[in-house]
Amino acid sequence: SLHLVEREFGAEIADAVSTETEYERRTKPFDG
Repeated sequence: SLHLVEREFGAEIADAVSTETEYERRTKPFDG
């Protein structure tokens, strides 16, 4: 159903955002 697709899509986005943050954390010094 549409809800399932939405949930899968949301999970993919969340995963991408998490990965991006992880990358930033590794490449940039933590400030603040």
